[in-house]
Amino acid sequence: MSSVISNRGEVSGLFDRRRREHAELRERILHRCELLEPVDRALLESVYERDMPIVRLAEIRGEPPWRLRRRVRMLVRRLLSPLATFIIANEGNWEPERWQVARRHLLAGCEMRRTAKELGLTLHRVRQHVYAVRTLMREREREQQASGEKVRRRNGE
Repeated sequence: MSSVISNRGEVSGLFDRRRREHAELRERILHRCELLEPVDRALLESVYERDMPIVRLAEIRGEPPWRLRRRVRMLVRRLLSPLATFIIANEGNWEPERWQVARRHLLAGCEMRRTAKELGLTLHRVRQHVYAVRTLMREREREQQASGEKVRRRNGE
């Protein structure tokens, strides 16, 4: 028997940590789902806030459970992505138009044409903002990689 299993305190601590991490992840999803379309927000709130089973939700919505599971996974993946984290972190640093385009198209998943129409912009302008956000994200990633390499060189790694 391993030492982890033989020591009940360690095992319960392990499960407590997992439960705590799961709760933190749930809170992050619920906080960020406010940026989604109302239908998608309601779906994630039903799953993560009300603990409603996907099968039950699928019955209510008249959809196959596999499709709903796939939708939930896709939404969660989008909300927890590095791009979403970057967009949320830069909310106050960008002009309001860029933030709205990033929020509507990249976070909420609205089509570019719909985003342009809802925000009163041209499709070209929406594309420019999306390109700018993705470029800023790539620059930040390069800076982080470069600073990580400098730290490793200083530490002799």
